[in-house]
Amino acid sequence: MGDQEGEIILRPVGFIRSFYARPEFAPRQGAYSDDLSRVVIYPEFAHLLEGIERHERLIILYLFHQGRAEPSPGAFAMRTPHRPNPIGLTVVKLQERRENVLWVRGLDAVDGSPVLDVKPFVREIDCPEG
Repeated sequence: MGDQEGEIILRPVGFIRSFYARPEFAPRQGAYSDDLSRVVIYPEFAHLLEGIERHERLIILYLFHQGRAEPSPGAFAMRTPHRPNPIGLTVVKLQERRENVLWVRGLDAVDGSPVLDVKPFVREIDCPEG
């Protein structure tokens, strides 16, 4: 893309099933929740989960799909959902995998949130200073 603005098209790979029907019911951060949620991966992407059970923690990238306030000054310095691109990132604890469904704890996403990506959390890489 270089210096030009362009359109970026992301295709969700799944969706969230959680107890949080609206953003105001969700915890401020996933670390404040021990609720069990599901990350449902669409069947056409299920093969991409191969080997995921080797990881205790995962990074879930999702879209804040309910409502969107204008970003406030300093949004890049905060963990606010009010951002130019409403992308959420939460580190969760994998409880189990059942085919194309990941049962996780520590997710702060609203029910129905589109999942953009799932990545393994690797302490040595994601916490370089221990």
